[in-house]
Amino acid sequence: MPGIQKNNLMKKLVFSLFLVAAAYYAVSQITILNSKYIGGSLGDHIRFFYPLNNGNYIIGGSSYSNDGDLTSNNGNNDCFFTKIDDNLNITNLLSFGESEYDYITDVSTINDSSFVLLINSNSSTGIFSGNKGSYDTWIRSYYISPLWLSSPISYGGTGDDCGYNIIPKATGGYIICGYSTSNDGDLPANYGTKDFWVLNLTNTWSVAWSKNYGGSNDDVAIKVFQLNDGNILVFGNTISSNNMVHNFKGVKDIWVVKLNSMGDTIWTKTYGGSGYDEIINVKRIGNNQFAMIGTSNSIDGDFMYIAKQNNEKVSYSYGFYHVIDDNGQFVCGGTKSMIDNNVSFKDIVWTNQQDVEVFGYIDTDTSLLANYDIIILNYNNGLNLRLDTIKGNEADGTLFIASHKLNSTDFFIAASSLSSDLAPNYHGDYEILLAIVRKNSVNNTKEFNNMPNINLFPNPANRIIYINNLPTDKRWMYNIFDISGKNLI
Repeated sequence: MPGIQKNNLMKKLVFSLFLVAAAYYAVSQITILNSKYIGGSLGDHIRFFYPLNNGNYIIGGSSYSNDGDLTSNNGNNDCFFTKIDDNLNITNLLSFGESEYDYITDVSTINDSSFVLLINSNSSTGIFSGNKGSYDTWIRSYYISPLWLSSPISYGGTGDDCGYNIIPKATGGYIICGYSTSNDGDLPANYGTKDFWVLNLTNTWSVAWSKNYGGSNDDVAIKVFQLNDGNILVFGNTISSNNMVHNFKGVKDIWVVKLNSMGDTIWTKTYGGSGYDEIINVKRIGNNQFAMIGTSNSIDGDFMYIAKQNNEKVSYSYGFYHVIDDNGQFVCGGTKSMIDNNVSFKDIVWTNQQDVEVFGYIDTDTSLLANYDIIILNYNNGLNLRLDTIKGNEADGTLFIASHKLNSTDFFIAASSLSSDLAPNYHGDYEILLAIVRKNSVNNTKEFNNMPNINLFPNPANRIIYINNLPTDKRWMYNIFDISGKNLI
């Protein structure tokens, strides 16, 4: 008889929601309305995907290829950036690089034809001859009409200095976040190995201020946001447990830092449990709410508990989204765990708390799904109502998934892909999959037939919850919520 443990669990469990989740869960494939691969034969990696106001999209990243859609390569990884129209056609393709590893990590859109590219490079020749050390962060402007490509500008020190996210400031200029190992050049200090790095630039690209934050181990910032009052929220991951990182919980934690407009620390908070917790993405879903999206294998802490079977801890990872306000307080969230599959969340489309679409991937060696399939999950107040899959013949979505909602049933998805059967023009190795997909209508009334007589006790509980009569049929999924709606299992 399995036991699920949680310290101080004194809240009444919403058992009706548990039954709805178990009965309603169904796995189905969606319809691909249109799809296309972007890339060549040697491996191409997408790092961002954004919609534009005119109905087009922009993607970018890095490429090893010198054929297919990306016909020029100067050595190792080169940068690429392109617009995509609503028929999945490439327009205004830009590719550049030197002899080493060069890749675009993010872009800030000025308008539908003008962009600021954020680049990481360890090349030191040609356009990157101003390299200050190992990896530097670079800024480059790209105007499509009239056509203009600026010379790149570098920031960093003699170590590795990489930017992952760039946003415009309300007063002009830009804020960049990433990580740094330098303690010279544009970096004032270093607390250990990799530190959170926040770089504040003026509208003439000069450094307003550059500061690092962290402990003695790796601290990597992935997203930055400016609040309406001018303060700054920085999101990332840490394995540090000292200096500026307080209340470290496990193997790896999520770390959030709030700064004032001058980069001074207002507060820091860690999120996670005793295991491995990592955010892959963060979305702003309102003026003062932020959805952290990622994966965890912790059986305690801030996100959820993994279901247990036959008194054995399930060792697989689960996906989560966890919404906080600008003071770091929990608002709502949802998770997905499975008995014998790893689940990871990558992106979220937020309509409201009752209508949340989450995009991620699941890996399995069962006959139900192929290995590493893209999944789309729908949530209502943290309750997972539906799971749809995009099933290819290889690994899809493991490196990148992003989405844009077109209407109530259709989505534009961009993802990394090794499958050769999701679009007709596969080139080889890692490709960039672009797809317009439709969620099919599913009649789940049959799922209520022969519903298992599951017993959960005691309720309310203190430390241990007992569950009887769990069916072994893997079509069923189990969720337990506390009275606040937080998903415990």
